[in-house]
Amino acid sequence: MPTCLVGHDVSIGPFTTLAQSATISSYVSIGEGCFIGTGVVIVNGTKDKPLQIGDGAFVGIGFVVTKLVDAGVRVFGNPAKPIRTLRKKR
Repeated sequence: MPTCLVGHDVSIGPFTTLAQSATISSYVSIGEGCFIGTGVVIVNGTKDKPLQIGDGAFVGIGFVVTKLVDAGVRVFGNPAKPIRTLRKKR
């Protein structure tokens, strides 16, 4: 059975989906109605400044989140960046 690893001091809002094999380190706050894809790694939260994932955010499959994700934003890549930022670079 696939599992998710969740560290201490992590808050996960209602209606948030954690897909299989997601790993969330300590001091992370995930908002309401988010989607965290398969194999996603969320790291770099600290006690003084927890890493925030905003309400309704979408994190694609297998990506690494190291910075704030605003509400309603779709992020992709390693490290994860908003999809509009990636399109501008092309």
